[in-house]
Amino acid sequence: MEKIESGFEICGCPEECKVKFAACTFVDQALSWWNGHVQAKTLPVVNVMHWEELKEMLMAEYSPRGEIQKLEQELWNLTIQNSDIEDYISRFSELALLCSGMITSKEKKIERFIWVLTSPIQGNVIVANPESFDSAKRLAQKLYDHGDKKGAKTA
Repeated sequence: MEKIESGFEICGCPEECKVKFAACTFVDQALSWWNGHVQAKTLPVVNVMHWEELKEMLMAEYSPRGEIQKLEQELWNLTIQNSDIEDYISRFSELALLCSGMITSKEKKIERFIWVLTSPIQGNVIVANPESFDSAKRLAQKLYDHGDKKGAKTA
């Protein structure tokens, strides 16, 4: 889904075309699964489906509840290892997409991201009051990089 959504961004895909675009990327088992839905509901019906609805269908089909619970647990326990903010950002971003039930708003996403930053960095990011996840992660990255350059231990 991350790759598909990246394609949406790159192409400037309008909302009404996202399901068509995504369906064109399906192969093998996913394509067979999708063709079954098209057959059952008809092409005009599935073509007006919203991307969020298709995303939920894909999650239900390919991510059993037990697997989602494991990912949610991982997200809840995710920490920064050896001051590696890049790995943390990468894994946090993946888990946030997969565990959308835990992160229901942009504010919750920012809050959860900041939660595990080390004390001085966490305080600086909170005070900056980032308005987007991207601005929060850029600031955290800069602060961790600055700490590394100064030789300070951040973890």
